[in-house]
Amino acid sequence: MRRSKRRRAAAVVISYTGSRMVCLWPPESNKLKNILITGGAGFIGSRLANHLIASGHRVIVLDILSPQIHGADPASSPLFRSLDRRVEFIRGSVTQRTDLMQALAGVDTVIHLPAETGTGQSM
Repeated sequence: MRRSKRRRAAAVVISYTGSRMVCLWPPESNKLKNILITGGAGFIGSRLANHLIASGHRVIVLDILSPQIHGADPASSPLFRSLDRRVEFIRGSVTQRTDLMQALAGVDTVIHLPAETGTGQSM
């Protein structure tokens, strides 16, 4: 029986206090360079993506740009437009294997943030 080689998943713990994000774990987080944020065009994901880009990381965002969150014209969504121009954006879904495999190419770390609901529903 042949064993497949598995890459170890990395977890990242980030604390948000005031206007500052601080990486708490892992201690060698400055080595994480290729980061995929699923759901990265949302409220939390877009801010995290911009913070990681500013810290020198390569950031890929995979997001479906749901009309519920981004409106009828996602290209004009303030959240989507707030993403730094250096963020690599892939419009797609984590539920579609081809989208996910494309987004995972060369990635060291995945931060999984997709959500099906928007804040508008709770108001």
